[in-house]
Amino acid sequence: MSKVALIQSVEGFSQELNKEYLGNIPILTTNDQKEIYKYIVSNAKKNNIYKFILDLDSTILDKLIDIIYNKKNKSFNIKTLFSKCILIATYSNADSVRLKNIQKNTNIYFGISPLSEVLNTFTENPPDYCMLVVSDNNINPFFTQIYNFNIMPKYKISELTIQHINEFSKKGFIIIIALGNKSEYSRLSNLILKSEYNKQLIGIEIEDPDDVKLITDKLSTISSISSGIALKGDFYYYPKIHPYLGYDNLDIMLVNLVNIWEGLIDLKIITQSPCLYNSSLVYKIK
Repeated sequence: MSKVALIQSVEGFSQELNKEYLGNIPILTTNDQKEIYKYIVSNAKKNNIYKFILDLDSTILDKLIDIIYNKKNKSFNIKTLFSKCILIATYSNADSVRLKNIQKNTNIYFGISPLSEVLNTFTENPPDYCMLVVSDNNINPFFTQIYNFNIMPKYKISELTIQHINEFSKKGFIIIIALGNKSEYSRLSNLILKSEYNKQLIGIEIEDPDDVKLITDKLSTISSISSGIALKGDFYYYPKIHPYLGYDNLDIMLVNLVNIWEGLIDLKIITQSPCLYNSSLVYKIK
């Protein structure tokens, strides 16, 4: 029986990739935090699996923390069961989720650096050097933290106009985006194509390079920036996983090193607090 299970909010690892890269470990794909909680408890009780990789976005992990906290407070047996488990998050990077995890003593560890480290990349730029465009998603702590970051001008994607972009292009040099779906990327692309802007674009966690394909010819540079990862395998050996984010790569490394998770925690390679390694990863798309 496998010693580790992966829980993912979207299908980063299909059955084919699971077999090829993870050795056919148990995988649950869902965005239902109640189902996730039940899956952890069931596997711990029935299958003696106590190590779980949580490839979950910040919204889902935030709600899962509340469930674990409430269940542990109501049941000594559940509290004891979770004390045997090691949960490592490999996708959520919103700082508020990490703070809640510490405050509620849910003991989830993180294999990626916090979102604040990614955003700090932009702190030394002069005023009006960057423009920020963020998803209309008001639920995910990831987008909330980015929108509240001190960059001006800033717009929700639904607010952005060609006039805003043209005005920015007179003095600014980098448009920073954090978008949540293909519809939002399509709106951005159409606005940029009709605008005078032809400089740099940096996307925070661009998951599919095709989302910015329409504007690659017009812009001088397009890059994706994401959280740094605690463990990095050679991407050459994993050609079928995501080329612009390191999170799937981290999942593979955690499965390969499942027998030494305790050592990784002792060495503070995997932590509950902000991490010191690789504060961000940048991949050039154009």
